Amino acid sequence: MERKKRNYLLAAGVLIVLIIGGNYSYRADKSVRENGIYSIATITSIKIARNGWKVIVVYPYMDILNTGEGLNDIKDFDMNDLGKRYFIKFQKEHPNGNHVLIPTVKVPDSIQSAPLLGWSEAWMNVHFPEVVEYVHDTR
Repeated sequence: MERKKRNYLLAAGVLIVLIIGGNYSYRADKSVRENGIYSIATITSIKIARNGWKVIVVYPYMDILNTGEGLNDIKDFDMNDLGKRYFIKFQKEHPNGNHVLIPTVKVPDSIQSAPLLGWSEAWMNVHFPEVVEYVHDTR
């Protein structure tokens, strides 16, 4: 009986942690989509992961080079993308936190760098509407 009670409490604890973690992740993703800013991310590493590629990027914000990593679909990137530049959207309050890497649009060579404070949603919507559309259609 004691063992059954302990297993029940353990399962309840795990469930609570999953609910809290899922809620935090959802709110962070929503914050990026609603209040994030855009910059240029350069792919520095691509590694095989369980269900795709683990892509590591660096991107500037306020003269600081931030690092981000995420699991991406195997069809979005390949090893030839090392060093390539893509748009990224992230929280300005937590630049090393959650982000959305946009695999569908490479940064044109005519754009050498992002502004110090990144690009706003309005600017991106005028110049790269397909990037904004991708961000809001994911997840």
